[in-house]
Amino acid sequence: AAKVSTFNGKSVQAKTIRAPAARAAMKVEAAAATTFKSGVVTGKDFLAILDHAKANEYAIPAVNCTMGPVINACLEAAKNANSPMMVQFSNGGG
Repeated sequence: AAKVSTFNGKSVQAKTIRAPAARAAMKVEAAAATTFKSGVVTGKDFLAILDHAKANEYAIPAVNCTMGPVINACLEAAKNANSPMMVQFSNGGG
């Protein structure tokens, strides 16, 4: 039986959405292992990472960081994912 909830005073019936079987069965092939300099990368090392991403058809996220804790979280996430990340800096949004 479907679950019925109340939203804005009206009864609504919840629906279950499932991914198509073809999507669940997709295989993703990893690119050959490549080693890049870790830490802050500039110049030719940075261009090598961008070239690798383009050749292997993946994106590198760029995160706008306005505070130290955000920078730390981004760096930790990149380390845990063993993935490059671009960190942008600004003085805030307001």
